[in-house]
Amino acid sequence: LTGWEQGTVPVYARASQQITTGWNTFTLDQQWNWDGQSNIIVEICFTNNSYTANNPVYYTQTPFNSVVYFRNDNVNVCSSQNVTGISNKRPNVRFTLCENQAGGNYTYAWNPDNIIEDPDSSTTKAYPLTTTTFLVSVDDGQGCTGSDYVTVEVDQGFVVDAGRDTSLCVPATVQLKGKVFDNGNQSVTCGLSTSPAQGTSHDVTLGNGSGLLNSSTAYPAIFGNFYKGARHQILYRAGELVNSGMQAGTISRIAFHIGSINGTTTYNNFSMKIGCTSNNQLTNWEQGLETVINPRTVQVSHGWNVFTLDNNYNWDGQSNLIVEVCFFNNNYTANSPNYFTVTPYPSVVYYRADNQSVCNSQAITQTSDKRPDIRFTVHDVAPPQLSVSWAPATGLDNPFVLNPWANPQQTTTYVLTAQRGTCVATDSVTITIGGNLQLTASITDIQCAGAQDAAIQLTVGGGTPPYAFSWSNGMTTGTISALAPGNYTVTVTDAAGCSASGSYQVHEPMPLQMSLTSSDVTTVNGNDGSILVQVSGGAGGVQYLWSDGATVQNRTGLQAGTYCVTAIDANQCSVTGCATVNAHGCQNFQVRDSVHPPACGNPAGGWIGVSARGGTPPYAFHWSNGMADSVLHSLSAGSYTVTISDAAGCTVTRHFTLNAPGRPVVNGVVQHETCPGLHDGAITITVQNGVAPYLYNWSNGSTDKDLTAVPAGLYSLTVTDAAGCTATYSATIQPASPIRISAATIDPSCYGSNDGEIELQVTGGVGPYDFQWSDGNTSMIRNGLAAGTYICTITDANGCSTTFTDTLTQPRAVRITGTVGHPKCHGDQDGFIDATLLGGIPPFTCQWSTGDTSEDLTGLAAGTYSLTVTDNHQCSASWTFRVNQPQPLTYGSTAVPETTPGSGDGSLTIQPAGGTYPYSYLWSTGATTNIIQNLSAGNYCFT
Repeated sequence: LTGWEQGTVPVYARASQQITTGWNTFTLDQQWNWDGQSNIIVEICFTNNSYTANNPVYYTQTPFNSVVYFRNDNVNVCSSQNVTGISNKRPNVRFTLCENQAGGNYTYAWNPDNIIEDPDSSTTKAYPLTTTTFLVSVDDGQGCTGSDYVTVEVDQGFVVDAGRDTSLCVPATVQLKGKVFDNGNQSVTCGLSTSPAQGTSHDVTLGNGSGLLNSSTAYPAIFGNFYKGARHQILYRAGELVNSGMQAGTISRIAFHIGSINGTTTYNNFSMKIGCTSNNQLTNWEQGLETVINPRTVQVSHGWNVFTLDNNYNWDGQSNLIVEVCFFNNNYTANSPNYFTVTPYPSVVYYRADNQSVCNSQAITQTSDKRPDIRFTVHDVAPPQLSVSWAPATGLDNPFVLNPWANPQQTTTYVLTAQRGTCVATDSVTITIGGNLQLTASITDIQCAGAQDAAIQLTVGGGTPPYAFSWSNGMTTGTISALAPGNYTVTVTDAAGCSASGSYQVHEPMPLQMSLTSSDVTTVNGNDGSILVQVSGGAGGVQYLWSDGATVQNRTGLQAGTYCVTAIDANQCSVTGCATVNAHGCQNFQVRDSVHPPACGNPAGGWIGVSARGGTPPYAFHWSNGMADSVLHSLSAGSYTVTISDAAGCTVTRHFTLNAPGRPVVNGVVQHETCPGLHDGAITITVQNGVAPYLYNWSNGSTDKDLTAVPAGLYSLTVTDAAGCTATYSATIQPASPIRISAATIDPSCYGSNDGEIELQVTGGVGPYDFQWSDGNTSMIRNGLAAGTYICTITDANGCSTTFTDTLTQPRAVRITGTVGHPKCHGDQDGFIDATLLGGIPPFTCQWSTGDTSEDLTGLAAGTYSLTVTDNHQCSASWTFRVNQPQPLTYGSTAVPETTPGSGDGSLTIQPAGGTYPYSYLWSTGATTNIIQNLSAGNYCFT
């Protein structure tokens, strides 16, 4: 360095700094990127108001001039280009370097964040309505940060969304939920709606949490009555709302999901407010919210509770929404908790107290991330000059609206087309009928008779995963194993509630059985004995292995002795038998046997008995288990061999196999409940194997074979056969899905008009549905309705029914009254009409027959004036006012002259007519009556 380097960049703002002995670290306000190659110049400057002594720094001497400095007592030292000196004594420095490498415990922040689904994640979804540049800032937690940006270009045209594909188990009526995102025509601003909600409404649910504060005292709880009152503000981000299918429009209803009723069902002074905000989390009360439900008393129940707004609210599709709910009761009971979904940010602020000012208080009990699930009823803003149509139109109630009702009888793909001018956008949605569940089974049969090693592996195609399995043996997995022979049925239910059933047979081979026939030796020390082997059952492909190593089936050329053979089939199942070739002279030596296998109730209770005759007594018995009796007791399943010999040396060998007792196999067919609470479930049982008769013992105490007319629930059965063997079975009778009704209603626009609407949406039950209204109508959608109460009974395919009641209200009739002021004199124009407007929906527009549009008229001449008033619903009324004027003011007069000249006894009398009584008089003489007397001859004037 030989002079000052120009072009350095400030990285540390001017500030007062305290220094200490040792390393002094300065965190830069603006980080600096170094390329790893260039030399670095660091400039440091300060100016104090007074001087003391130097605080020296450690330095290292360099072989080149590495420092330039200027010191002075003037305030311009930091901008001066003067040089005091140049030095090679360079102060020691320590840099904190943030290396550009992947990995680390990073935190992220996106901006703008109100249209970001998760602004704290490295990867997230954004919902820009116009071209937007997003900045992401990253912090490694060690003081190192970085940032970058990305620009998302948004087509200023329009985009259509036909909605999500839907699976129906049977043909049923379903509402298509199309949307048009018209980015070039955003005309909605946040605030109270000044006009009725227009267009078909649809519901948008945000949050499907299973979380439920399992306490009657825990908060947040919108309906928390453990305290007398509670105020909650809840934040719903714009990105989350858009992702749930909501767009700019008018909110007319709000619903919350109550998980259980623990306390009162009546909430007094219940109110609700809504507001838009740019805040992305709640840590304090948001101010300036609009009241959408005026304080009133409401009743709540288990499930979704829908609240119709007194004042509809317009949402702009971009701002975050805050919903405030508050109530105050005169008493306290317990909380009725609402379902919530946990958010990654503080989304709820609440205050609960026993005072009546809870709804106006600024006190905060706590903030929370347990955000109540919510459902908005929204009327989308119709894009200007935009037409929509669905195809195919068959089965649609109106193919030219965004949300028609469809009744497909088979799987159908509907295409939504939106058009403005020559610009066209399309999207499609598929309604799948029957779930299209396909079951494929791979069965592994039992390998050897008596074993329980079969398996069924089920593969499911179609439908909507995940799948639930219900087997007739009570198992609930896709693959079942360790199966005995028998028939197994399964019902598979997908996530949409569609089901399919299958029945599969597990086989076992015939038992592998062996019989041996021996021929004795015919000469002393001969070798012409033989053994013939016959094998039946099994899987075929039998191979033989003899005790002397031979592998043929039949034996010849045998000497006297006992020979054993094992037969092994293709499944590796085996059976062993032994035969004795007797020496010459043993032909009359015979053996008889009696075999009793063990039973289930006594698995070690088998026995085998043998007896000998002929030959030369006494007889000796040699068993394979070492016993020497003719009868073996307390035997378990297994193989046993006995050799019987007489005194002459003749022998006979017998081989026995005791099989384990065969247990019964239980299968069942389940009939689920057809209607909620009808208790018509049933389970039909079949039993295979085991030893009849059977005893039945159900978990509900029944001892019948089958269950009938039972409620939904889990049932277990134990079957015991005559041998004491048992088998268990369990199955669940599913409760019927209740028929649930929601409705979009439009009240009549004017008093006495017939343009109200009720559109029902049905879920649950079993389609198709039948609709029977109290006025005889059978449609799902009602149009042309007057004010009144409408009752509909909805019946599903199982004959289950529920009743829906809705009341359409009409606004008050537009009425006109007023005060008429008449002109004071004939021909004057000082009359007026002061009109009073009653009923209807303000604001009003006025149209007078004179062309005036004000509410009142002034400066009127006599005549007839007609007023037509139109309210905000375009309802109108007319009234005619009559402005009258008095008759022209005239008079007659009578003069009585003096009786004699100068007598002064004359008089004048005035008789007025017309005008407006009473009259007042003023004579030139000052008199104020209509008759003046004692007059001399002369002229007299009067008014």
